[in-house]
Amino acid sequence: MSPAGSAPYLDYRPLRDDEQELVAPLLQESWLSQDWDALVLQHAMTTLVPRHLEEVSAERLERIAKAEREIKVRMQREINHWSRRYEELKLQEQAGKQVRLPAKVPNLKGGSLVIPAGWLLAQQGQSDPQGVDAAARKRVELLAMNAVFEAEKALGLCPKT
Repeated sequence: MSPAGSAPYLDYRPLRDDEQELVAPLLQESWLSQDWDALVLQHAMTTLVPRHLEEVSAERLERIAKAEREIKVRMQREINHWSRRYEELKLQEQAGKQVRLPAKVPNLKGGSLVIPAGWLLAQQGQSDPQGVDAAARKRVELLAMNAVFEAEKALGLCPKT
């Protein structure tokens, strides 16, 4: 067996009547009664499949190697950028400039204590004149949730409810 190309049958035509008489003895030969399925499968498994696997593997391995090289270049560029930035900030800090290095713990500048009005009223023995409006609270919560969802969508994220 030998490869016949991608579509050799495109040039084929049916036999004419006078040609069929010429071919009749050929159709009686013993080699035509072989188990062609097994023969073709055997040929494919021993010849065609390994050759195809080699071609595909070589192409895919080259793509993988290229991607790996590009990733390493990008990673090295990032490492260089952040190393340079670290050195710049370190020099600024040594020069007495106020810089914020990523590795430092932030300094607390201030804070606030929020005391609910209802708690204050309860401490004074009074009740909250407006009470808790459950419908208003639900409306505010929904507005806040929708605002967060819209902000996440704007960032290209897919928020889940």
